[in-house]
Amino acid sequence: MTSRRDDEVMTRLSETLEAYPIERPDAGVDGMPSAPAVQVAQADLAPMPGRAGGRGELVEASQPAHLSVFGTTDAVEIIERASRIATALKEVIVKQHLYATISGKNYVTVEGWELAGTLLGVFPRLEWTRRVRGGETADYQRDGWEARVAAVHVATDNVIGVAEQMCVREEATWKAREDYALRGMAQTRATSRALRIPLGFVMKLAGFEATSAEEMRK
Repeated sequence: MTSRRDDEVMTRLSETLEAYPIERPDAGVDGMPSAPAVQVAQADLAPMPGRAGGRGELVEASQPAHLSVFGTTDAVEIIERASRIATALKEVIVKQHLYATISGKNYVTVEGWELAGTLLGVFPRLEWTRRVRGGETADYQRDGWEARVAAVHVATDNVIGVAEQMCVREEATWKAREDYALRGMAQTRATSRALRIPLGFVMKLAGFEATSAEEMRK
């Protein structure tokens, strides 16, 4: 049986979602054509032997994140809508304790990031995982998994954030863990980092840090 507070929280979430419905995929904003493709920065990519790319690599996105998610280019409207989403989001994150306090700061777990995406019609899409072995020098050997996740605005199928993250046995917590655990954590870290690209400022408006708890626990 839900409490009165639970009902109030869900009511606020419902009102927020009703106030800002997701745009139809075949329409632009206010009847305008969809924006052209742009480039967004890929998050914290460490160069790997035998492949191009690395930190600061650029990837294609169909249109700017603020245009896809909030359905407007008006700065005041974006801030107003983002603030209302942040208020509703904070209540749920605090109530369900979807955060970790590390060195006096609050970092949201991947479940909280997924909730933020759900409120704005943005969902993570796993693109690949792969084994990481070897190193750049004989003295530096790496063993673990990496994953690539895209943040997709579901109504338009626009990719508005992409990230790659790793989990390796150099990390004390993961030194003796099975492959499946490292592979799963790589996916988890990539998921929260991909969602951070379009939604990080919303999380800051809610009073949390823009880095995920899973990344801070490395």
